[in-house]
Amino acid sequence: MTFHLEHLGNKMQTKVLIKKLLHKTYKYILVRPWLRVMIVSASRKVGLYSAVKRLRNKLIKGVIVQNYMTMPKPSTGDISPRAQQIYIQLQAAIEHQREVGG
Repeated sequence: MTFHLEHLGNKMQTKVLIKKLLHKTYKYILVRPWLRVMIVSASRKVGLYSAVKRLRNKLIKGVIVQNYMTMPKPSTGDISPRAQQIYIQLQAAIEHQREVGG
C-alpha cells in the first residue's frame, strides 16, 4: 500500500516526513544499545537529555498506538477466558492512558 502525500500541504508533508525519519532513527538506535548509551551520555553533557527523553516518549507513545491500531481484534471464541480478561484489561489501560496522557 502506497501512501501519497500530494493531497497534503507542504507543512503537513514536511511533518509526515520528519515523523517517519524520527521513527526509523529510533528503531535503528533501539537495536544498538551502545549507540543509545553514547547518545544519552552526549545529550547529558550538552544539556539536551530532557528534550531527548521527551522526544523518545512521544515516539514510544506513537509506536504503541500505531501497533495497537494494527493489532487484529481477537474474537471471543479464539482465545481462552484468561486471555480475554487480559485483553479487556489492556484495552481499558490504553483508553485510560489516552485520556490521561493525551
